[in-house]
Amino acid sequence: MSPIFRRQRHGSPSDGEDAGAAARRLGESARSAENEARRQASDAAGRRQTAENETRRQASEAAGRRQTAENEARRQAADAEARRQTAANDARDSSGEDPAGD
Repeated sequence: MSPIFRRQRHGSPSDGEDAGAAARRLGESARSAENEARRQASDAAGRRQTAENETRRQASEAAGRRQTAENEARRQAADAEARRQTAANDARDSSGEDPAGD
């Protein structure tokens, strides 16, 4: 068999290079797929974290609004009590009552 035919039969160096390139592409493709899967998982984790943060923010704001409403209700009650006390004192003063009880 002539050397030319033997070389074709056993594969040429360019065939080996093509196989090596194909193997590299396959490895790169697998790494790319792994990287894409990691990116997607990271994105999903980021979205979950963002949603959790938003839920906590909304709960915190609702608690703040409740606290503000409670404080306002207490302030209004204290103002009403102060007005009541002032009216009672004014009534006592105008009636000539002795606050010491003498």
